[in-house]
Amino acid sequence: MNIHEKYDEYQKYIGFLKSDVCEQKYFKKIREIIHQRQLVSFMNDSKWIKLLHEVEQLKFEPAFIAKRLTEKTDIEYEQNFCNKIPYYLGNWQPFYKEAMPIFLDIEYVLVQPRLTKYQGRLVNDLIIDISEQFNAVLIELNIPYVMEQQCFKIMAYQAA
Repeated sequence: MNIHEKYDEYQKYIGFLKSDVCEQKYFKKIREIIHQRQLVSFMNDSKWIKLLHEVEQLKFEPAFIAKRLTEKTDIEYEQNFCNKIPYYLGNWQPFYKEAMPIFLDIEYVLVQPRLTKYQGRLVNDLIIDISEQFNAVLIELNIPYVMEQQCFKIMAYQAA
């Protein structure tokens, strides 16, 4: 599926949600949070779709934590995530494929672009690092990020 088809598919599913009465309350809540906290958006749907598309082209899909506007920040969990090299992959698919939350609700995403693979008891784990490739994707797509420990923090919103 090319990037334009992915964008059209995303718009179709988000359109279904926006027409649902219960989901309208959810979108209203997100807009209220953005207004109350005076947040400025750095990302939009097309940038998210392009990012997901480019991540699929990498050697592996890195693990991530998506911090939602509607959730409280768990600093300890985020620090543990950034300090350890994960042994699992991330699921870089849109919400309707049971992966990332709705893009509008993502405040930031912490990405750990390293992977550890068990090789046996007598041999150290293999560490695969795609930090340079991931960094190149972010630069190419002009996506704002900061480094936190060994994680990329992709900023979707920031206080004005």
